Amino acid sequence: MPDCARPRRRLRRDHVDTTSAAIMIEQSKRNKDRRIPVEPGLAGLLARYDQLADLRRPGRTWFFEHAPGRELSADWLRRSYRRCRERAGGIAPGSTSYIFRHMFATRTLMRWVEEGRDLEAWLPYLAAYMGHEKYSSTAWYVHLLPERLAAAGLTSAAGIIPEMTA
Repeated sequence: MPDCARPRRRLRRDHVDTTSAAIMIEQSKRNKDRRIPVEPGLAGLLARYDQLADLRRPGRTWFFEHAPGRELSADWLRRSYRRCRERAGGIAPGSTSYIFRHMFATRTLMRWVEEGRDLEAWLPYLAAYMGHEKYSSTAWYVHLLPERLAAAGLTSAAGIIPEMTA
């Protein structure tokens, strides 16, 4: 699995700042570090998880730790996601945990269209948040929203939707 498709299971405990609702992600896409904000509700859940995990394993290194000093394995994440999917009635067969990143991007863009935001002005913010090196990597998600774009009067690609090549 390419690094860009690896869910952030290797999150150090000291990189989760629930007070300021931010997470430091080291060596993500293109080996860049970045600090991303999280919703206050998620920050609260992360704080509660950290408290409970600290009771079980005080002084741990990894936020999500498998054993002392060992982060969760990629195989554990895949198996756990599959098990959750099955317990939810087999919804989204064939999906992976990586789909959440994709859903975040498309839902953010849909919300911006509905709010009437200028996508050309806002796409660079989403690109930076997602760690994309190229603007076109983020603009790719726009092609998934044709009905919403048409409803907002954006019927022309106007350089937003990258050309597809064979």
